Amino acid sequence: MRNDVRTSRELLNNPEDYQTATKSSLMRTLAVMSVFATFLMSGCSRAAPPAGAAYIRANQLGYEVGPIRFYLMAGEPPTGSIFTVEKSDGEKFVSGLVGSSCGSWGKYKVCPMDFTVSTAGTYRLSVSGPHEASSTFRVDTAAQLFARPLNNALQFFQNQRDGSGYIPSALRTAPAHLNDQRANAHQPPEFGWFGRVKGDLVPTGAVVDGSGGWWDAGDYLKFVHTASYTETLMLVGVRDFPYQMGAIPRQPIL
Repeated sequence: MRNDVRTSRELLNNPEDYQTATKSSLMRTLAVMSVFATFLMSGCSRAAPPAGAAYIRANQLGYEVGPIRFYLMAGEPPTGSIFTVEKSDGEKFVSGLVGSSCGSWGKYKVCPMDFTVSTAGTYRLSVSGPHEASSTFRVDTAAQLFARPLNNALQFFQNQRDGSGYIPSALRTAPAHLNDQRANAHQPPEFGWFGRVKGDLVPTGAVVDGSGGWWDAGDYLKFVHTASYTETLMLVGVRDFPYQMGAIPRQPIL
């Protein structure tokens, strides 16, 4: 067993192993303390955003034809700031005043910018006045905007599918974690520093079927909380976009 995964109750009989493990643990402790101190110092010394600092927050996938809302994040209330929307050829489309703050995000005020676009295309929104910023965005139908990202997300989760019911692809050529069908249950462990389990796991004697689900974060681990979150998002996708998610077969065009 590797030194860095031994439990706190396990004795290291080899003195050299003990020294190596102690140094390794000390280095990890110092590294974590250094990172923590950096964040603590930066948080204590963080000043207010520079005067005039502003950022536009938008949906990077684009917007459906119809009412659209952008947000301006500014260090100060954007009194007198005007937003302008132009077409791709530079023609002015619409303009208006940046709305009043509807809340804060950290040290920034969040202010809405509302307008309507009735024609698909590429547009550019810019803010003038004391808070200058700009952003290019796309307007189209939902099918044009979301079909490809949804398909990419679906393929990712298909490749991450665990157990015997995997979907063969260039990235998946065999099932995985078949022993999870007979997983041994254990009592909730006690955790120490840095999330390390204190002592040995105590089996309850129960055997459960933990197969299926999805790997976590693109690697080969699997956790209940992330799998539950994944299933929820995919079910929302099936509910809101049944055709794109394959829940309802598309009807052929006659």
